[in-house]
Amino acid sequence: MTNSYKFYLLVAVMVAGMSARAESEFDRWLHLVAEHNSGYIAEKYNIDMAIANKQAAKVFNDPEISFDYGNNQDWNLRMGQTYEVGLSYTISTGNERGARIKVAESELAMTEAAVADYLCQLKYEATEAYATAWIAWKRFLVAEQSYRTMQRIADADSIRLSIGDIEAAEALRSHIEAQTLRGEWMLAKAEYTNALSRLRTFTGGIGIEQPANLLNTDEAPLPTSEEVLLEEALHNRSDLRTAWLQQRLSEANLRLAKASMAPSLTLNAGYVHSREVRNELAPAPLFNGFSVGVSMPIPFSAANKAGRKAAEHEIAQSEAYYQAAEEQLRADVEQAYNNCIARKAILETYSARLLSELDRVLQGHIQGYEAGESELLELLEAQDTYNEQMKVYYEYVGEAFIAEAALRRAVGR
Repeated sequence: MTNSYKFYLLVAVMVAGMSARAESEFDRWLHLVAEHNSGYIAEKYNIDMAIANKQAAKVFNDPEISFDYGNNQDWNLRMGQTYEVGLSYTISTGNERGARIKVAESELAMTEAAVADYLCQLKYEATEAYATAWIAWKRFLVAEQSYRTMQRIADADSIRLSIGDIEAAEALRSHIEAQTLRGEWMLAKAEYTNALSRLRTFTGGIGIEQPANLLNTDEAPLPTSEEVLLEEALHNRSDLRTAWLQQRLSEANLRLAKASMAPSLTLNAGYVHSREVRNELAPAPLFNGFSVGVSMPIPFSAANKAGRKAAEHEIAQSEAYYQAAEEQLRADVEQAYNNCIARKAILETYSARLLSELDRVLQGHIQGYEAGESELLELLEAQDTYNEQMKVYYEYVGEAFIAEAALRRAVGR
């Protein structure tokens, strides 16, 4: 094995290690978002409430107990006293309890899907903010490097002016350019600091020192076929599942409306204790009595079909919403796919060789100016070109990263 081969192998291992570390840092940050984001924590309480509502829907009707006391002028006519205890229980002939349980189960499933969709959207927004912070960080580094380079040149020009190698105007120009770049550097630093501050809003105040490299990702590669992506989205998208579950909930509400219109039976049972009647004209012995009975309301209210019709309209509406959600899904996948392909194609125009060439040209102008072989204006033009191209490159990297994240969101990953 040659020394050059060993060198390249070592470099490859180091790059792979740096890539894995960057990937794990970004993945760990997304876990922080899922664990500590205040909005998502609040949303998850909706699931707990839906579970509690499901348990509440399982409750049975309470039986009713009654107690009556009667006194037939026992103290003056001696007609006796009575004590009566009754128990009644109402039964729904339409199984209203079962219908309530189905509604609660549908609401729970829909809530879980809605919370999953919230997390998917949250991760996309967090990824977008992360990429924005990364771009701000890279722009800050470019601004800092430019400022320090120009400040070094301005300091050297001051020395060259003192020994008469350059004119005062040229030394003043380099000093002004250094101060201008210092202002841009300070603005870039503020932008980067604000971007980091925004990241903390996604993680409940937990911050990071700097974003990981966006050029590395541990996500599973996306299929290159739009049809395959669309099929995956139809199975994975939580918002589409929410729309489908809304249909099931509407059907459950219709069953509940029908059950609530069904007549209810009330079963009654009673026990009566009557004390001795001691009136001389109409004496009666002490006795105990029992009673059972059933009652049913006359269902005049069933003639009003408004509740049932409202539930039927709700089903039709949920079907229309599902159709709209599916159409929106297809548009989302198509647009995200096209945007992702375009962003990656643009990024590919900036090869490693091109970036290296830009840096080589800039360094050549810096060395040429310091050696007195070129003018300051040439150096400033080269510096501006380098800065602009590097900023554009980093923006393209961030936009490609966001575009891929948008495509993953569109397919429900």
